[in-house]
Amino acid sequence: MAAMTRAEILAALDEHADLSGANLSGADLSGADLSRADLSRADLSGANLTRANLTRANLSGANLTRANLTRANLYRADLYRANLTCADLTRANLSSANLSSADLTSADLSSANLSSADLTSADLSSADLSSADLTRADLYRAEGIVSVSGVGSERRNVYAWHGPNGWVIRAGCWTGTTAQLRERVAARPWGDVPDADFARWRDQYVAVCDLIDATAVGVS
Repeated sequence: MAAMTRAEILAALDEHADLSGANLSGADLSGADLSRADLSRADLSGANLTRANLTRANLSGANLTRANLTRANLYRADLYRANLTCADLTRANLSSANLSSADLTSADLSSANLSSADLTSADLSSADLSSADLTRADLYRAEGIVSVSGVGSERRNVYAWHGPNGWVIRAGCWTGTTAQLRERVAARPWGDVPDADFARWRDQYVAVCDLIDATAVGVS
C-alpha cells in the first residue's frame, strides 16, 4: 500500500479515521496536531514530525526509525514497544511518556525532556542523552544506561550512558568520562570540608565509576 500524503492523513484525522497500522512512511507532518491520535503499529519511518503535537497519542508498536521528532510534544504519549532507532528527538517533550520496551538505539535525545517517563526495559544503546532531563524517569531494566542515586555531598543522581562515542557520565551539570570523574573527585572539589566527609563522598563517586566501568566491559 502506498504511503498516505499529509492532506490524506489530516483529513483522516478530522474524520476520526483509524490510522493504526497505516503506511505513513516519509510523511511530512511537521507542526501537525496529532494529539490523542491512534497511530499504533503505524509505519512512520523517515517521517517529518518536527514540532508535531502528539500529546497522549497512541504510538505503541509504531515504526519511527529515522523519524524527525525535533521539538515534538509527546507528553503522555504511548510508545510501548515503538521502534525509534536513529530517530531525532532533540528537544522533544517526552515527559510522562510510556517508552517501556521501546527501541531507542542510536536515537538523538539531546536536550529532550524525559522527566517522569517510563523507560522500563527500553534499549538506549548508543543513544545521545546529553543535556536530557531524566528527573524521576523509570530506568528499571533499561539497556545502555546506568543510574545511581544519593551520591556525593548533594546526594544527586548520577547517570551514565553508552553514547555514540562510548560511555558518558553525568553528575549534576558535569559531564565526562569515568577517568575524568576519578581525577576530579581525587582533587577534593568540595573545598574545605572535614576529611571524613571528603573520604565518604570521594568513595561514593569512585564506587559509581567502578560500577560503570564494570558495566562497560563487553559493550562496544
